[in-house]
Amino acid sequence: MSRLEVEDLTVKYRSGRHERIAVDRVSFAVAAGGTLGIVGESGSGKTSLAGAVAGIVPTAGGRVSIGRRAAGRQLRRHPVQTVFQDPYGSLNPRMAVGDAIAEGVRAGGRSGAAVRTAVSEWLEAVGLDPRTASARPGGLSGGQCQRIAIARALAADPEVLIADEITSALDVSVQGSVLNLVRAKQRELGFTLVVISHNLAIVRFLAEDLAVMHEGRLVERGATQDVLSAPQDPYTRSLIDAVPVLGGSRPASNGDRQ
Repeated sequence: MSRLEVEDLTVKYRSGRHERIAVDRVSFAVAAGGTLGIVGESGSGKTSLAGAVAGIVPTAGGRVSIGRRAAGRQLRRHPVQTVFQDPYGSLNPRMAVGDAIAEGVRAGGRSGAAVRTAVSEWLEAVGLDPRTASARPGGLSGGQCQRIAIARALAADPEVLIADEITSALDVSVQGSVLNLVRAKQRELGFTLVVISHNLAIVRFLAEDLAVMHEGRLVERGATQDVLSAPQDPYTRSLIDAVPVLGGSRPASNGDRQ
């Protein structure tokens, strides 16, 4: 298993003469097989950070490295895979979903007849009938498409999986099953997981460590339970206070005045 390290990562966007810093010298590390949750409001830079770590967004500085913990172990061919928010937008509407998963299988190193077998195995692994392989995304539910996107990403045998708002486009009734699937597959396969979300409940469920992002910077980092129960940064406190509470009251945390 591999440790993910991000050092002074910076992302900038230009529009004419104007420049906007979306990710401002962000640094963090995630232990091999561990899970880091990154939270923040829309526009805080979370998705730009995810894209930069995955190598699909150009960076203006810094580095991303995946260090091998076991001596002599070969790094996987496609070390980082990302599952995005929109399950329909991340799949080609003209391509059968089995072909989409096959792309991941081939990226993971399989070829020939083994690809078709692996596609069926992955569909079963994410709780879908192998006959779904012939379907196209438009004929499936959002939850089914997100499971297919997860299967495609994991079929590439990544060292790191980035889950970027993977349940926000799904009905509440299927969100839990998708989160349970990701957690079960991480335990089974041992990949390092980065969970990016505006939803504190999701990162509490999946991540043992939490980083809070605001205006392109990480403003707080620590064990998830510690950050949520005793936030040190005012912005973190504002995020927690914004979460609706049934009954109209919130249990006091160490950061609340008594």
